[in-house]
Amino acid sequence: ILSQLPIELRWKVLEFLTESVGEMRLVSKSWRNMVEEWAIPQNLPEMLVIDIHQKNSSSMNVVIEIRKSEKACFGRLREFTEKMKRETDEQCFSEIPVSFEHCLDLSFDLSFGSPDIDRLASIISTKSKIVHITTNIVHAHRAAEFFNAASALLGNLMKTGDLNCRKQRVNEESA
Repeated sequence: ILSQLPIELRWKVLEFLTESVGEMRLVSKSWRNMVEEWAIPQNLPEMLVIDIHQKNSSSMNVVIEIRKSEKACFGRLREFTEKMKRETDEQCFSEIPVSFEHCLDLSFDLSFGSPDIDRLASIISTKSKIVHITTNIVHAHRAAEFFNAASALLGNLMKTGDLNCRKQRVNEESA
């Protein structure tokens, strides 16, 4: 019956049932396709935090925090992280244990010119409660590249409750 509803109504139903999206994907192939169709960035739940910091002269670390109860809504983000794990021997992705049991933190190391920045930008939510951007003044000569990469990553962001930009001194040895 759900598949016969107009798309706008289906999306409203899915919006109210975000905590059940994981189970809905398992019902059938057509339901999984409906969920995937709905899971475009504009429809995804708000992310709690997007933290972008310049790691060194050529790369940045991106930490995305989401609610565990809504992680099923971020299926494309999960596929992206699995793809990154397969494609690299480096530890470019990790799930960070957080002190809040209701949150999940995903961490990515990305070079400034990486096509993965655009891929990640296309699958994260357009809403985030908090965005932190931190440049490393030790690598100030590469700040423009860092800000271009951060801007590309946040290109689809439409709403944030708090945006913080700051400078920090971090040596590569201690990063």
